[in-house]
Amino acid sequence: MAVTWLVSVEGHAASVRFPEDELAQEAVLPVFDEKIAIKSRRVNHAERFEVNLFGSTVMSEPIYNPYNFGLSLTYHFDNTRGIHFMGSFFPDGLSSNGEKLRRGDVIPISGTAKYFDASRAPHKNIMLAAHYQHTAYYGKISITKQSVMNLSLYGLLGGGAYLMDGDIAPMINLGVGQRFYLTPSIAFRLDLLLSAYYGVDITSTYNAADPSDRLDNDTPAPKVDASKFDKKLLFDTQIVLGFSFLI
Repeated sequence: MAVTWLVSVEGHAASVRFPEDELAQEAVLPVFDEKIAIKSRRVNHAERFEVNLFGSTVMSEPIYNPYNFGLSLTYHFDNTRGIHFMGSFFPDGLSSNGEKLRRGDVIPISGTAKYFDASRAPHKNIMLAAHYQHTAYYGKISITKQSVMNLSLYGLLGGGAYLMDGDIAPMINLGVGQRFYLTPSIAFRLDLLLSAYYGVDITSTYNAADPSDRLDNDTPAPKVDASKFDKKLLFDTQIVLGFSFLI
């Protein structure tokens, strides 16, 4: 009996046909009157200032002290767009590699000690920059499932200048950053900045005719003026870690 019923059902299914004008001819997507991406936003940036105290390191700096610190200020036009101003101070000093070069601890293939006192050349004192800031993502994560942390991911594009012992080196910057919110108004801010600037080439006086303009002597001497050096396009990669407040 069951076998007869199954054969009967199979026979009916195979014979069902629909008119072509009743079949769907195109795909249709639902349209919503109100598109709301974020409901009950916890961190609101619109028309607010963000003050950020930061420390930074120039990862690509081989000769001078790579650490610097400063202050940035952002005004948020809305929850997506903002203008970011940044200023940082670079302390004097050489890196460990710069000190070795100054003391002549680096012995070239010729076997004769070579000195290179980069502290006599112009170096970065202050960085000033302004960026357009665009927030691409706002969301939240929960690692322990006991609490939730809000995040925002943004990009930076702008320019500024390095002040280098009386010389000005113009620059352009491209960056990306992430904020980790501890409260709706307090966050850690981590930025990665890529900079291209037109600054002094500290190796360009190596063969200068005037010995006082050369950096390869082992006796103390005054600083060499920035005008004695050639200029060229240089690049920096900078990590910035800050503590920011929304006010």
